[in-house]
Amino acid sequence: MKILSSNKRTLLSSVALVSLLLVYILAGCQLMEGLGPAGNAKQPLDIQDLTATPPVITVPPEVTAAIDAENLLTIWLPPQFDPKDDSLAGKLLKARLESFQSINPGVVVNVRVKAVSGRGSLLDSLTTTSSVAPGALPALIFLPKNDFEIAALKGVIFPINGSTVPLDDPDWFPFTREMAEIQGVQYGIPFTSDPLVLAYRSSEVAFPPKTWQEVSQQGIALSFPAADLQSLIPLSMYISAGGSLIDTEGKLSLQLETLININQIIYNGANSGAFPYWSTQLDTFENAWLPFSEGRSKMSVTWASVALNNPVDNASIAPLPSYSSEPFTFVNGWLLCFPDSPSAERPSLALQLAEYLMDPVFQQKWSEAANLLPTRRSVLAAWEDQNKSSTLKTIAESAHSIPANEVLVRVGIILEETTIDLLKQQVDSEQAAEQAIQKIQAQD
Repeated sequence: MKILSSNKRTLLSSVALVSLLLVYILAGCQLMEGLGPAGNAKQPLDIQDLTATPPVITVPPEVTAAIDAENLLTIWLPPQFDPKDDSLAGKLLKARLESFQSINPGVVVNVRVKAVSGRGSLLDSLTTTSSVAPGALPALIFLPKNDFEIAALKGVIFPINGSTVPLDDPDWFPFTREMAEIQGVQYGIPFTSDPLVLAYRSSEVAFPPKTWQEVSQQGIALSFPAADLQSLIPLSMYISAGGSLIDTEGKLSLQLETLININQIIYNGANSGAFPYWSTQLDTFENAWLPFSEGRSKMSVTWASVALNNPVDNASIAPLPSYSSEPFTFVNGWLLCFPDSPSAERPSLALQLAEYLMDPVFQQKWSEAANLLPTRRSVLAAWEDQNKSSTLKTIAESAHSIPANEVLVRVGIILEETTIDLLKQQVDSEQAAEQAIQKIQAQD
């Protein structure tokens, strides 16, 4: 059924249309889904200060077509943030979005859930719609770090004025600037994050290892995704050992001596049983959690959210081991981004909504319910579970944003092959390092 009048429906007047809209609003169901994508970045945007409290609205598709475009805020987000989800985090986000509507009369927040990868995903839809239907752009989009980088480089999201969300504010964790800036320009607001952690069975591992050397020497089975094509664990070892990924000419490179050192740790760990042979079959951190939950390993490296949302008896989390005494870990995250729009009003409303979602009180409740690391120190400090908060703070202070996509694609696949060969004892540390460097050089 269409609401807008046509030649066959002359009786549907504008008064009836408004009445129908009011009926739906007063019925107060729940947030509906809408449609949208992105365009080319132009000038930086500014955010206004805002605070508020909650009510409820439901707008079916046929009614959204009749709403003034300037008052319809379509947002795209991933399934794990779905406000219709029955989890506490889902309910909190739903209430927050409805609250924003209540303090902005006439504004309707239209939620569209999209996959994280594949055809029709957040980035795929954003890229496609920016060129074929810019009028259907969402006002706000949640993007994971990797996709955020691609969107910024393609020019399909707005840069943000540095004075709008000053990331030099000491309340932000240090990694947030790395996460939100592309080539020195800020393109998003760090909404939430997820660091790599070491999970261990406290009943069997009294003191979690602080270095990778300890891990390989102790010989206690640790599950990690050796077949991860991004090679985040070998990369974290390499960088924490002081290795550089860029040479003096600005090209991607690997340093031979540093690479030999971390290769030796992996090789020794395979010999001691610290890195089981079956790790070569694990390609994601979620997969690496399974052997730990089944008791086949006493330790596991995974995302904090995986460990905290899938509790295992006697399991605790600790900072990721490092090569040196200086702690080091990678953190992934989600950013609030602003696709281009032909309307002057929608960006302003979108910025107000983003500010509203970054409210410290909401962030504290939502992040703790979702078991995700907040991007600001004060928010984490306000968590009710102070033990968890304290552990995550230690981890967050030493965290760094996952490397740029070029590094993950070009270096990641090479280190993945190297790691598999070392675990299978098919090469020694020096041979593996030399082969990896030859492969990097062959890419130029």
